[in-house]
Amino acid sequence: MRSRGFTLLELTAVLTILGLLVATGVHAYGLHLRSAEVG
Repeated sequence: MRSRGFTLLELTAVLTILGLLVATGVHAYGLHLRSAEVG
């Protein structure tokens, strides 16, 4: 099961980091749209 070199813990960590990055990006994008509407 180690043919790909990924353990379940590493995969979970990567997914968590990606999730945080996506959430941060969506939040920043929402703030940008809101400020654009106000301006």
